[in-house]
Amino acid sequence: MQVVIPIGVGSNWSNNELRYCLRSISKHCKFDVEPIILADEGVSIPWLTNVVCVPITRFYPQGLETEYGAKFFENYFSVLDKVRWFCHQDFCGDDFLLFSDDYLLLKDVDDPRLFENNALGKNNTSKLNKTRRTRHEKTILEALELAHQEKHCNGLAEYEIHAPRFYNKARLLKIFNRHPLEKQKTPYALATLYYNSYYDEPKCFVKDESCRIVCYCHFDDGCHQYMPDTISEMDYLADKYYMLSYQDKGLNVSDGFLKRWIISAYPDKCKYEL
Repeated sequence: MQVVIPIGVGSNWSNNELRYCLRSISKHCKFDVEPIILADEGVSIPWLTNVVCVPITRFYPQGLETEYGAKFFENYFSVLDKVRWFCHQDFCGDDFLLFSDDYLLLKDVDDPRLFENNALGKNNTSKLNKTRRTRHEKTILEALELAHQEKHCNGLAEYEIHAPRFYNKARLLKIFNRHPLEKQKTPYALATLYYNSYYDEPKCFVKDESCRIVCYCHFDDGCHQYMPDTISEMDYLADKYYMLSYQDKGLNVSDGFLKRWIISAYPDKCKYEL
């Protein structure tokens, strides 16, 4: 199973994010894994081995800088274009997992379809006022609008769960062909468009107490999340959930507790490191 990780030019921690992500994959994926890194041009990761790493020029549609005044959606378009590029390659498998370097597996995963068709919550509206929304929210609304065009129905769901996603190449190509990135003024949230287009309803909602797929340590107000600050709390969460989703803000709170826990949880080099 190919595990695809798009990365850009990030912070000083970004190389470490990828390092610990790969260590968690090596330790906990109980199926054959082929990591593929889709990197911005100029990104150097000299410690990688046994990994395909492809440099890809960052993409942004022409004309949007004039409309928005800057490359407002650059990161979103860049990731979408990397996935689109990969789907057009002969070495892209029929199915693959799309990862992020700030995901960590916490326990063994026997079947990659664990990460298929899991939603954040229901969303029954197709058109909302976008003027006061964040960039991320606007990408979700764009995906919902396109999904309504596909299905002509309500009862859609939001699938941006900050967790690995199980994708099918042929299905993704249909979406990229129907909705070319060059014609998009707002990039679409890929998981929300994809799963609403091909599935009648979610397998589960990750906010449900019974769902143990992803533990959020985002340290943002209003986010469904945990904010541990002791080893015992983090060990409890690691035993409870399959994966951890974190962001840079969380690495620097509580005297850098989470960063220290990550380093201690994955101390050994894996087969993807020199």
